Amino acid sequence: MAELVTCLDESLREDFEERAGIMEVDGQLPRGHAERRALLDVLHRHPLTGISVLQIELDGGTEWLLTTDLDYARRFVADVGGHEIAGAPAA
Repeated sequence: MAELVTCLDESLREDFEERAGIMEVDGQLPRGHAERRALLDVLHRHPLTGISVLQIELDGGTEWLLTTDLDYARRFVADVGGHEIAGAPAA
């Protein structure tokens, strides 16, 4: 996640930090969870190029994985026993 946050320009980084803070305090979410939700919200409104999203099945559940390296992410998912359901550019 930290790598994706570094891709944000100053304005989007400020938006991300503000949203994460609001979600943490007002939504009473743990900081890490608030940051992940804030990043998804910012990326939904302002897609970045070079980021892909994978929907995966892992341990009987469905998860979402954001990545800047699709080949590596697919190998990682396979290595941990998951499998890809769908994949697409984040935009």
